[in-house]
Amino acid sequence: MLRHCSPIVHPSLTNPETQVSSKDISVSVDPKISAHLYTPLSFCIESTFFFLNHHYLNCLVSRSQILAIFVKYRLALENPLLAAYDDSWVALQWVASHSVNGFDSWLIEHADFDKIYIGGDSTNGNIFHYWEFDRPILPLLKSY
Repeated sequence: MLRHCSPIVHPSLTNPETQVSSKDISVSVDPKISAHLYTPLSFCIESTFFFLNHHYLNCLVSRSQILAIFVKYRLALENPLLAAYDDSWVALQWVASHSVNGFDSWLIEHADFDKIYIGGDSTNGNIFHYWEFDRPILPLLKSY
């Protein structure tokens, strides 16, 4: 399927404008789920990897001094609608697993697992709203 979207942006070790580092991470091999991980150096219309989303997260992470993970879930029409929900849940489980036995050095060094905010707009907002009713998030985070 052809999508008309912003240009793809690759992660960078340091964005000179925001002083934010970003990198690609693999959350799952089957199904294939990837994400961008953003961290400040001191601390469904488009994909995660497109310019506007990348620029927004760079600014958000820089100003808020937070760590952000933006999941590249499978999009509808090429995939079943609920694939995005399942992929996002797998990504959240991947993050939560790092609170005990993580292997990603950025999460280990920068994440505060006692302070987690989950949110989004458009499709992402809908996914998190769905989880509150179908898959409670808090017990997942406390299970690790």
